Amino acid sequence: MEKIASMCPFPYSQRKPLTAEKALLRATMLCARGEHATGEIADKLRSWGVSDNDARDIIGQLTRERYLDDRRFARAYCRDKFRFNGWGRMKIRLMLRSKSIDDELIAEALDELNDDAYRDMARRVIATKLKSQRDRDGRQLRATLARHAASRGFEPDVFFPVINELLNGTACEEED
Repeated sequence: MEKIASMCPFPYSQRKPLTAEKALLRATMLCARGEHATGEIADKLRSWGVSDNDARDIIGQLTRERYLDDRRFARAYCRDKFRFNGWGRMKIRLMLRSKSIDDELIAEALDELNDDAYRDMARRVIATKLKSQRDRDGRQLRATLARHAASRGFEPDVFFPVINELLNGTACEEED
């Protein structure tokens, strides 16, 4: 790492900070390309060397002009991570909290997930894992599937019935 840093003519930490006008333009272009959380933009502004007062003003302007909207971000993030990544509510909530999204906005976004589609996604995630686990016995298989579903952010009251249904539908024996 030191070798690479010494080769770079302008190490990142020694770059000149952006002016407020350039930072606003860059942040506007960034927000126009995709949804971003207010916290993400604040971190970007800090990394660009923008002062706290200027960053506050820039974020305020981006919010007034509707480039930034944490409610809209939370809804889009929730919808996309569920649909494309197969994440459950717990993992989505955790990741949105890490982006400094308010708990009310998170709850509002998660409430938009359809319960039937949610169970179907849990079923798909677990069934996919089950296909690669045919050589394990009942108890070990159940534990593996439960760990996988939990790591994807699904709640136990959602994934255990799905696991039971999938294992009872196959040649695997129940072990309690």
